[in-house]
Amino acid sequence: MSDINKIIEDQKRELEAKLALISGNNLAALMAERKGYEGKIAEIDAKIQHICKELGIEVGLETATKKERRTRMSSQEIDAKILEALKNAPHGISQIEISKSTGVSYASVVNWLKENAAEVRSEGERKGKRVFLVWPSNNQQN
Repeated sequence: MSDINKIIEDQKRELEAKLALISGNNLAALMAERKGYEGKIAEIDAKIQHICKELGIEVGLETATKKERRTRMSSQEIDAKILEALKNAPHGISQIEISKSTGVSYASVVNWLKENAAEVRSEGERKGKRVFLVWPSNNQQN
């Protein structure tokens, strides 16, 4: 029984210490102060970037600026861009090269190639894999 009482007293002391810590600080005021400093830092970063842009100097403040997300493309737009990239690569093109040249995400390129397997053929494996357009040559023969 004394072991249980000792455990209860230890837990009571821990809880009282946490309660004193919680009531003894002003977390909301510190967070508001931090937010104010973040705003000032953002203003200073903007001024630095403006000056460096005028001087043509690169500064490592890219993390402060938000990168723009790609805009969503329709399936017709994806079809057109990937087909154009494949038509322009008679010796084949890798999936990553398709993605980079078209602006279509890599995952969308992979999905398109799977969905249109009859229109393309591939050679090689993994990083050496090249994709070729098949169907225009079939249409020209007919």
